[in-house]
This record gives sequence, structure tokens and C-alpha cells, in this order.
Amino acid sequence: MRFASRSFVATRRAFSVVELLVAIAIVGLLVALLLPAVQLSRAAARRSQCASNLRQIGIAAHSYETLHRQLPFSLRGAGLLFSLLPHLEQVAEHDRLQGLLAGDPNDQLTAATTARRIAAYLCPDDTEATSAGAASYAVNRGLTDAAQQQRAFVPDDGRGLSWRDVSDGLAHTAFCSERRNAPPFQPLALPDSRFGNWFVNNASASAVSLAQLNAFSSDCVHVSQTIPPITQAGGIGYLTPNAGYNHVVSPNGPSCISSGLLFSSPAVSNHSGGVNLLLADGAVRFAAEDIDLAVWLAIGSRDGRESLASSF
Repeated sequence: MRFASRSFVATRRAFSVVELLVAIAIVGLLVALLLPAVQLSRAAARRSQCASNLRQIGIAAHSYETLHRQLPFSLRGAGLLFSLLPHLEQVAEHDRLQGLLAGDPNDQLTAATTARRIAAYLCPDDTEATSAGAASYAVNRGLTDAAQQQRAFVPDDGRGLSWRDVSDGLAHTAFCSERRNAPPFQPLALPDSRFGNWFVNNASASAVSLAQLNAFSSDCVHVSQTIPPITQAGGIGYLTPNAGYNHVVSPNGPSCISSGLLFSSPAVSNHSGGVNLLLADGAVRFAAEDIDLAVWLAIGSRDGRESLASSF
């Protein structure tokens, strides 16, 4: 007995328009949910790289101090970061620039315009650090420009400092932090308080009290929110002599000058909520914008004998 064979033809049904639209909507929703996480992950990676750069600077500073028994300083020509180049595997570039800086004004101009961009001195979030010799970091200047008054690591007495000069303790004293370069001036844009210079009519004598510092900081924040800046803040590089930042206002605060010895040149970054900070012992911490100003002042001085620094 023979059975008739039956063939079955498999049929394939395509997506309907409704199903396709639903699939597209689901994919779009997933992308919308994942994109902020990706952006946060990238921002965290840039912040981590920036902190790693500061650790390299800290290692270089300790290596220099061990070799020379003092930290580098310069009253003319270039500052501390330049002198650390040999300890960042940049011996040839250091020697080339040093030869130019010791020459005539034309040679010094050549140094300024041909200085290499050093990866360890560039924070990935500092998108404006594009010029020759650019740096995203600056050395702690302390609190004021008053002679012998807690100027931290930009000395004013013609000698190089050593770690022995940090009587507050290396773990309680800031050594270096971020100083993001200013974006190009936009005449019609609202001023960014991090990149303008404001004038504060707050004179001071040859010494500055804590009360004066607190009053100046408050006035600085106030004027930056109410009136335009008098000038646009510029960037600095690792060849800038005695360049630095100070602890007069909180991280990412405004830049201000007064008719006396007071000025603010704050630590500035493009990270959300604060700045990376290198302590003198080589540790890197994240200093929030809302850090207690008394604590920020305390870790800004190397010999202020404050007790609040331990709470940072």
C-alpha cells in the first residue's frame, strides 16, 4: 500500500509596521537609558586620568627633593613644573628649553612658542590646553602674597623649600591642583566666574588676618554674581614663572583681585562638583566645591598650624 506524500511549504511572515515601530521605540529607549551611563563612565575615566597625572607630579616632586635636598623654584624664567620635567622622562626637552631660557629675549620667545605639550601636565577634561607648553595643573601658592605669610610652594625668600618646611604635615598640606585653561572670550556670553577677574575693594596691610580672608572670599563670590569682570582670566603653562593657584576661595570659585595683597586664583576643573588635589605626601584627593572654607584655607598653608586640616 502506497501513501501519497504531502509536501509542506514553510511560510515566513515579515514584521508588521506596528511591530517595527515598537522595536525602534524599544531600541531608542535603551539608548536613552544607556547614554547618560556611558557619559558618566567617560567623565569618570577622564577624572581618573587627571588624578593619575597628579600622582606622577607628586612622585616627580619627591624624586627631585630627594636628589637636590630641596624643591625647585625660580624667580625668573620658569617655574616648579618646568624643573620637574627630567623626573617625568623629559630630560631632552628640559635641557633644550633651559638653554633657550638662558639666552636672549628671542631665544626665550622661542622657548615659549616651541615648548612641547607634556601628557602628564594635561588633564583630558581641559579642552582649552592647546597652546605650546600648556599645563592643566598649578602649584599651591598658599593664602596671600604677604611676605613670609604662608605662601606654600611658591617661595618669596630666594631659596628652595624642602619638605621640612611643611610644618603642618605633608598629609595635611596641598601641593598642586588643577587650574583649567580659560576658553576664548565670548563678548555676548554670560561671564563664567571661574575665568574672569573681578575687582574687590578690600585693602589689606602688610599682613592678612583670617577675618580679612573670609571677608574677601565672600565679597569675591558676591561681585562675580552681580557685575561683569574687569578682565578675562588667561591660562598658564609649565614655563610660567611662579605660576600657581591659591586657597582664598573654594574650588571652582571666582578669580578676584583687591587694592591690597589679597587675590584669588582658585583651583579650577571641568569635573563635576570639584577638583583633584595633590597633597604634599603624594596622595590625591577630590576636593568638593562645597568644602568647608576653613578646611580649604587650612590645607592651603604649609605652616599655619591649623587643626582643621585633619578633617579633610
